Amino acid sequence: MKFFSEVFVTLFVIIDPVGTVPVFLGLTRDRSGRDRNRLAWQATVVAFAVIVVFALFGRTILDYLGVGLAALEGAGGLLLLLVALELLTGQAAEPTQAELERANVAFVPLGTPLLAGPGAIVAIMLFVQRVHGAGDGFALAAGMVAVALSVWVALRFAPVVHRVLTDNGVELVTRIAGLLLAAIAVQLVANSAIAFAHSALFESSGVQIPATVPADVQRRHFLNTFTGHNRAPVVGRSAGQPYRKEALPMTTRIEKVSAPAAEANVWIIGDDEEVIVIDPGRDPHGVLDAVGDREVLAVICTHGHADHVAAAVAVAERDDAPVALHPKDRLLWRDAHPADDADIEMEDGGIFEVADTSVEVIHAPGHTDGSVCLYCEDLGVVFTGHVLTGSGPVPHDGEFPDFAGQLTAVGEHLLTLPSDTRVLPGQGQDTTIAAAEAKFDSWVSAGPALADPD
Repeated sequence: MKFFSEVFVTLFVIIDPVGTVPVFLGLTRDRSGRDRNRLAWQATVVAFAVIVVFALFGRTILDYLGVGLAALEGAGGLLLLLVALELLTGQAAEPTQAELERANVAFVPLGTPLLAGPGAIVAIMLFVQRVHGAGDGFALAAGMVAVALSVWVALRFAPVVHRVLTDNGVELVTRIAGLLLAAIAVQLVANSAIAFAHSALFESSGVQIPATVPADVQRRHFLNTFTGHNRAPVVGRSAGQPYRKEALPMTTRIEKVSAPAAEANVWIIGDDEEVIVIDPGRDPHGVLDAVGDREVLAVICTHGHADHVAAAVAVAERDDAPVALHPKDRLLWRDAHPADDADIEMEDGGIFEVADTSVEVIHAPGHTDGSVCLYCEDLGVVFTGHVLTGSGPVPHDGEFPDFAGQLTAVGEHLLTLPSDTRVLPGQGQDTTIAAAEAKFDSWVSAGPALADPD
């Protein structure tokens, strides 16, 4: 719903259906009511088609031209800023009489560039980059359709809209749209600048930049480096080890450490130098034996139950690594660690980096309020904790705190991942998203009476 709202509001502000009403009336002032209605839907279809084409093939165009997303954001932000200034100053260029005589006004200039202009094209291409799964895809499509319907309604009832708002009202709406669009443009330019700065400092090809900051200072630094809603920091190589961006094969691997009596699965992801430990369980010695002499960059707890977090502090202390936990599981954490706090408060969308891959945080409440899954697209795996196992959602002490919420989390956040994604649970054997999807209806029918996992 949030992504749909972002798509709809941004495109609505850029396209500005209400602000287009005076232009539409001016271009069709000599037309009959029937012709005006025909031009309204033609302009809407043309604008929608242009946006869809760039949504589907915009990325291909970027790849062909060798243009990165940061450059697109910067250029798009500057372009949107120009459009915003036109809206704010009322100095948008109107088509000449010669242009009107050469083309059907529904196609040019109404369909493009007035409606589906450069601003809308750039915006939709940026939104496409944020689509991860079918849910985001449907939200994007729904936002595009909703804006198209808004355009058609505004043009179809242009005479009515103009009479209701009057010239002053239309002018006011146009100015407000310009102000909102200017804010969006500034944010895009800022994001682009940040991305380029990060690239210049840490990802310069062939350049080795040693991390000479002491380990404890560096640790405090990335614990406080939060941007936007992404409060989980990017955790990379530690002090004393230079960061290298090299064209080498991926060396990241995943190891499973089964706790005594199969109480829980401990997962280790990393390479020969550094690792992240997921759900360390109760036995720190067994986990550290499996880690060996590799550096622990972080300890991530998928939820706060003691059988998953009891060894977290002891495992993290060896390399002065941070412990990550969702803040909604803080009280559960206290059962095992009454005197210690987790270092990182994870939120949905947070990113952890280890070796040559990254892991994304997915907030999936139900088993607990703060349950998270960890998705690694590069390796095609998702660590699900007790949100999901091969046998279904996992109860706690034989009961489901929120069975409906847990099923909802599975359906919305996990079943939307690629079907061949391996599911690495906090208990029992691994499975795949395809296998979970095939059993999902039976879990719904069984309800909270679902059999305990293997």
